[in-house]
Amino acid sequence: MKTLLRNAATSLEAEFAETKRYIGKPDGMQLDVPSDIAYRTLRTTANGWAVAVCDRKSPLFCTIWVGDATPAGWPNGVIRCGG
Repeated sequence: MKTLLRNAATSLEAEFAETKRYIGKPDGMQLDVPSDIAYRTLRTTANGWAVAVCDRKSPLFCTIWVGDATPAGWPNGVIRCGG
């Protein structure tokens, strides 16, 4: 799941570098999302994004937030997992 979030981050930042905007949707990115993982875009703004992935077979989830989409008190750009 962390690899999927890293790949999403790379894709989002590459899109921003080219277009100066975030796309935020997995169908606009070249992501290989396994069937046992749910990918969700939580928020996109002009200057940030937040995504989460969840294991469909367990309570495990991971998130990453970047820029102004980062909630107060959360680390910017750090993958956080819980369950």
